Amino acid sequence: MDPARPDETEPYEQGGVIEYAAVHYTVSGSILAGSVEETGLEDTDELRLSFEPGGKDAEAYYPNEQDEPYFYITVWGVKIPCAWAAAPAGKRRFPDFLRDVFRRKTKNAASTIPPIPDNATLAAEMSRQAPDYPLCKTLRVFYSPDKLQRAVVLQRKDKLFTYHLERLEIVSEEDWIYLSRADKHPKPAMWQPDLGFGPSLFGTEEEALRELLADPKTRNWDFPTD
Repeated sequence: MDPARPDETEPYEQGGVIEYAAVHYTVSGSILAGSVEETGLEDTDELRLSFEPGGKDAEAYYPNEQDEPYFYITVWGVKIPCAWAAAPAGKRRFPDFLRDVFRRKTKNAASTIPPIPDNATLAAEMSRQAPDYPLCKTLRVFYSPDKLQRAVVLQRKDKLFTYHLERLEIVSEEDWIYLSRADKHPKPAMWQPDLGFGPSLFGTEEEALRELLADPKTRNWDFPTD
């Protein structure tokens, strides 16, 4: 089960905090005995798990594409400061938080683990990574002055044009220690879509570029004129 990919969440905002009242997962297999069971999580005060049967005769239903026997695992009581919902580069996101819930925190990291590269080094390296949009053709890529954000101008298969904003998300030092121990070639950063931006469609590339130049988020960027 990938903690970062729930089938359904039930979030709401209250007092500067986003509370995920329930985060539901579908798991292949069957519960052999009993109906709904609950258990607390180690090293937490409020988080808890529940296990309940799935299938057409189950009391609860959460959307999934499962055909073989399955059951549900639900995480209850996840609370996150609202700033995490649109975290800037270097801040932790909800999926990262959930991964920590399901693994024991790494302590006393070995001195052999290399230090995480600084933001400027990562930005320079990641600016060489080409955007990956399988259903679109990448036409242009523009970067913010600090290279921690980029705009990607695309042409879709239906001949329409659009642009996407992305930000460079850099892992925390704690996650870097975990990744370095688990992977010989860990990735300290990755490009993520701007969660507060919804792409529009344009008839020509020039229309998309005009909109991009006028966008408040990219207004101070240096756009080549060619």
